[in-house]
Amino acid sequence: MSLAKTIFCGILMGGSVAFSFGGEAASSGPTDWHRRVLRDSHVKSTASVVQDADPLLIEPDTSFNDIQLDPVPTEAVGGDDAGVRGGCGGCGGSDGSDACDSCAGACEPCAPMGCMSGGWLRNFSLFAGVEGFKGPADQGHGGNFGFNEGFNHGAALGGPWGVGYQLGLRAVQSNLSGNEVDGASHSARRQIFFTGGLFRRAVCGGWQGGVVFDLMNDDYYANANLNQLRAEISWAQPGCREFGFWGAFGGKDDRIRVSGEVATDLTFEQTDLFAFFYRRYFQTGGDGRLWAGCTGESDGLIGGEIRIPFGTSWALESGFNYLIPSESHGTEGIRNEGWDVAIQLVWYPGRSSHCVGREPFHPLFNVADNGTFMVDVGN
Repeated sequence: MSLAKTIFCGILMGGSVAFSFGGEAASSGPTDWHRRVLRDSHVKSTASVVQDADPLLIEPDTSFNDIQLDPVPTEAVGGDDAGVRGGCGGCGGSDGSDACDSCAGACEPCAPMGCMSGGWLRNFSLFAGVEGFKGPADQGHGGNFGFNEGFNHGAALGGPWGVGYQLGLRAVQSNLSGNEVDGASHSARRQIFFTGGLFRRAVCGGWQGGVVFDLMNDDYYANANLNQLRAEISWAQPGCREFGFWGAFGGKDDRIRVSGEVATDLTFEQTDLFAFFYRRYFQTGGDGRLWAGCTGESDGLIGGEIRIPFGTSWALESGFNYLIPSESHGTEGIRNEGWDVAIQLVWYPGRSSHCVGREPFHPLFNVADNGTFMVDVGN
């Protein structure tokens, strides 16, 4: 009887232990296993330490390289922007599961060392391409085609608000075979644009915006010097979408004298632009934007731009802006319409082109061109 009692107690104790173990394993659930076992992870390192790994949950045929490793916090790596998503990995896990990383999968694992280099080259870019444009300054005599090249640079201003500054320059050479605006001329058209100002990016969602000052020198059939303020404000959702407004507001006009059979005085003035936009960020690290609005003269305005990264540090940028004149079709409409179409290659010497959208001090504004700095002409 004593032996039977002992066997019966042993069975009860063994069942209790098995039940307890099974309940603990069940409480881990699929989510716990998903955190520990890598499906298609790019993080594979035998030198790393496995964190929170339960050996009872690892299948016997699972190799060490198939174990999910916890990402190294950006704060531990250091850098000027450690702990910020712009540091390429500071916001969210390396598997892109976090909302603010969901549209930048190609940038992972983009810890600071994965983004090539730091220093002042980190937010510096060089660009060159082709551009076609037309405006009231052409007086209805066709458009202009030529080339443009320049640079854009951004950096942290300092302080707790994450404000940055940017400086950029663009040179445009068009009408290389001359023009017919004021009689046949052999002179090419040369323009210089300068852009500088302050901005704040919300790389993990929230309000972002900035303001820049644009200068333009236009050496055409006359030499004009104009300036404007350009501003942008938007709400960036934690993910892929952004909604906002941008505008350009005129500053100094320029009164010039045009020589010809009869000398004529003309006023060159900047055209005020107002547009609402929608921006989309892509999984490859690129982004695109569409806008619609009007001008200060009640003209219509539609446009867009796109940036497509390729290779390691190169991207292709393209954009257009079309001013729809309020004047009727025909002579007046032709004289007052304005448009700009541009395509260019961009080189980021100190950064992967796929990481640009995750950098908090990458310039928010493109350097001004004939699409964002439109000119009207009056008597």
